[in-house]
Amino acid sequence: MQHPDDPPTSSQLSEPVIARLSEDLLYTIFMQLHSSICFPGESDDMPYNAQSSKVRLPKRVQCVLHKVPLWVVPVVVSQVCSRWRALTFSVPPLWSFIRITGTFPNRMMMANFFERSQNAPLSILFTQPAAFHNLPYSGNYNFDLLAMATEVAELSGRIRELGIVLPAIGIRLILGALINYAMPNLHKLWLYSPDVANRSPIPITNVNPLSVRVLHARHTPIQWLPFEGLVHLEISAGPAPTLPALLFTLKSSPLLETLSLRIPMRHIGEEAPNDKPPIELLRLQDLRLGIDKQDDAAFAILPYISFPSTTAVQFHFAGQLSSCLYERNDSLRDIATTTQRAYLTADTSRDVVTIESDDPALFIEYNGTVFVTALPWPPIVYQHHARLCEGFLAAPLPALTYLSVCIELWDNPSVSSMQFNILFDSVASIVELSTYIHVGYVEYIATALSKRMGGNDTEAGSLRCPNLRRWSLKWSGQEPSVDDYWRIERCCAARAEAGVPIEYLETTAFPPIVLGTLERSVAAISTVEH
Repeated sequence: MQHPDDPPTSSQLSEPVIARLSEDLLYTIFMQLHSSICFPGESDDMPYNAQSSKVRLPKRVQCVLHKVPLWVVPVVVSQVCSRWRALTFSVPPLWSFIRITGTFPNRMMMANFFERSQNAPLSILFTQPAAFHNLPYSGNYNFDLLAMATEVAELSGRIRELGIVLPAIGIRLILGALINYAMPNLHKLWLYSPDVANRSPIPITNVNPLSVRVLHARHTPIQWLPFEGLVHLEISAGPAPTLPALLFTLKSSPLLETLSLRIPMRHIGEEAPNDKPPIELLRLQDLRLGIDKQDDAAFAILPYISFPSTTAVQFHFAGQLSSCLYERNDSLRDIATTTQRAYLTADTSRDVVTIESDDPALFIEYNGTVFVTALPWPPIVYQHHARLCEGFLAAPLPALTYLSVCIELWDNPSVSSMQFNILFDSVASIVELSTYIHVGYVEYIATALSKRMGGNDTEAGSLRCPNLRRWSLKWSGQEPSVDDYWRIERCCAARAEAGVPIEYLETTAFPPIVLGTLERSVAAISTVEH
């Protein structure tokens, strides 16, 4: 008998490597693959369908998965060989994720999955057939889906995860078919509709609010139950519960790790008591708040909650906020006032500006332009208004010492020097600046950093960013002109004359005549390639 530590025999070496994998290792691989299956929109890393994955997989893997959704991988691997088939049949959890579309082939597959999953907890996903994902929803599938929902209802006690990714009418029909069947073990409820739902709430009284840990509702006005013990709560793009109801759930969910609200908060505008201390979300890891309209009340939840300084905070907004977001939230104030490094990126092709910090984790995203009224009387005239610094106005960062600015494209004519003036006014504390910008914006930056703010012209603090000492300037677009180089030289000369010099400048090689003058104002100059 061969000892496990003995080297493989010649006959074993002649076998393919995949045939020599142990059953334990294969089991681990299969279960790892199964754990990657999730509901649409649940994960950016590995969605339920590999065709829509944002992950850059190896080309050989892409070829295999190109036409194979992840949820049918158990079927595929069971066809590789008799050994793999026997192994997959002996692992019921592999067959526990069941996608239901209402088609006849899907009905046959669903029956096989039910049988092979045995008594394993089920993850059920109701959705349209893949071929119809980009077509209008057809009511012909309603009866088929309802019939299959009736079969699923008989196993309601085994359902651990329930996802319904259908137009609003489909979500309402499926939940209506399941309403009389208790789901006491439901852990995750995932409702995702591509359209705006009817405002009337959808009843889900058969759900045990004490067992649900993950609740996601998009365009779905669920009937708000007193959920307790939530770990993940996400409501987006649709009707929301009232503010008191939401606060009750937060107070009853001390283990909450993710809170994501991207909704017009006017729908939860009921007054909440102001005489109580904020709800402590001590386990909160991710806080995501966003709106799509100009409505300061969108962040109305902030005064009523507190969270650790390690919480990753994300804000998304359109329009202009009238006040600082952390005026009534000490937790957010602690994060903002300790942020020392930030990265501003203006993606003019998508009309989006982002401000990001790694430690602490803070992310702010907003529209790069908004429409403003140029003439209020008829005919009303609107014009674009560019925005670069609204994120710093929404959440000022007074301790900021390093700022990176990236604007690669020159396709927003509404961006003016005034935008850069306001930007550098809002980050007055920076010591180091890194800019990767299109050459068209060089004049604006040079003017903003050399323009005096008023007062005595010889006063050291009369220029913006008086603590700025290091500047890394990199260009995008065409080669800088001689005038561009001279603008940088005049900016550095103005700062040196005001007593707030740039001590270190990293940029492309200057023309000799400009460099000779620049060296009088800057102590150290380093050159990099364009």
